[in-house]
Amino acid sequence: MDRELNVDDTANPPTGLEALLAREYGLEGAWDRLGSERDDTFRLRVADKAFLVKVSPPAEPFELIDLQISAITHLARTTSLPVPRIHPTLGRAPTTILPAARGDQLARMVHVMRFLPGSDLSSHHMTSGQAQRVGEVHGEVTRALARFHHAHEQRRLVWDLTELPALAEVAEELADHAHRELARRVMRCFERTVMPLTNEFDRQVIHGDFSVYNVLADPSTPGFVTGVVDFGDLHHGPVIFDLAIALSNLLDHRLADPWFVGAQHVTGFLKLRSLPRRHRGTLPVAAVARSLQRALISESRARKDPARAEYVLEHARADWPNIEAGLQTIDIATAHFSSAGSCERRTQSYGESQ
Repeated sequence: MDRELNVDDTANPPTGLEALLAREYGLEGAWDRLGSERDDTFRLRVADKAFLVKVSPPAEPFELIDLQISAITHLARTTSLPVPRIHPTLGRAPTTILPAARGDQLARMVHVMRFLPGSDLSSHHMTSGQAQRVGEVHGEVTRALARFHHAHEQRRLVWDLTELPALAEVAEELADHAHRELARRVMRCFERTVMPLTNEFDRQVIHGDFSVYNVLADPSTPGFVTGVVDFGDLHHGPVIFDLAIALSNLLDHRLADPWFVGAQHVTGFLKLRSLPRRHRGTLPVAAVARSLQRALISESRARKDPARAEYVLEHARADWPNIEAGLQTIDIATAHFSSAGSCERRTQSYGESQ
């Protein structure tokens, strides 16, 4: 989540960053701060070029930065996918260190990439063909990452859907009664439908956040997709969950069929990366569960970090109506993805209280 959301043209980079970029990279120019969930992210304009500068959160392990850079480099070398190219230092290193400005602070890792063209998918109204194309790119990314391995790919991540049951306490603390009831129903459905199959799912390194904010596009460009960005949630996990993440971000409660755009994405994905029908049957519940996971984590983080609350909640603002719409139309989704039934009696239509 590091594209042009909440751009603040007046925000200055951290102390010492400008000097560091000039010294280590030979780069000087105009700065824009970009919205980001955890790290500090900037666009640096240098003459007719633009670079993405990422400064890791304090105490972020170097191994996680190396995981991201290694995966991006692997994709750039083995595919023609539009992923960022790492811009090395003058000494050809992929990263450098921003020293602590004060004694009570920690040093932070810095890496630089070429800024990719286009705008994120959240600003586009996609045609069916364009949505399928995005799915194809997702499938190609997933297929290529199956050949990627890293010593630190096995990381525990709060965003892993397997961790959803751990958020039950957060759900019970929701002030809104309707939201609390929705959360309970989604969790019960997830535990009945998805969790029993988790040991069967295909696992590999996955992008982890193939969302409308992390895919760039330009309708005037052949191929539509101009960039796949933000590998900060990269980890070894179930492929079906990675697809559910994308599907969750395409749920739209304003449509008669909230799953329509997501169904096109899945169609495109399956052209490049097949999945067993039995597993595809879990997609609707997993997608709704992902929306719930995002809503709960956003609520929790907004309370803990008010300074980032606006950014965090912006990404989750449509989740509650999408959760409700997704549950009410679960049979439509099931028809899209497989012949598997829903986890509760169809006569209830997911609209009745449990």
